[in-house]
Amino acid sequence: MNRRFWLRQAKPDVIVVDPPRAGLHRHALSSVLAGRPRAIAYVSCNPQALARDVQELMRGFPRYRLSELAAFDMFPQTNVVP
Repeated sequence: MNRRFWLRQAKPDVIVVDPPRAGLHRHALSSVLAGRPRAIAYVSCNPQALARDVQELMRGFPRYRLSELAAFDMFPQTNVVP
């Protein structure tokens, strides 16, 4: 998706993102901000990338606030190596 699509055609209420481990690419982040959705659902397997991207989203559009955070163990049967 590009900025032009968001500004001219789409009027999203909610955007759901599920980026790779590295987090949102800067162009994707820019496109999400251009859409100005009322809410963003961010699925992450990397808490550091999530924290970085949330800061950028809130800096890019100050209306956004982190309202809920939930952790899920998607692989509960696997051993954790310290």
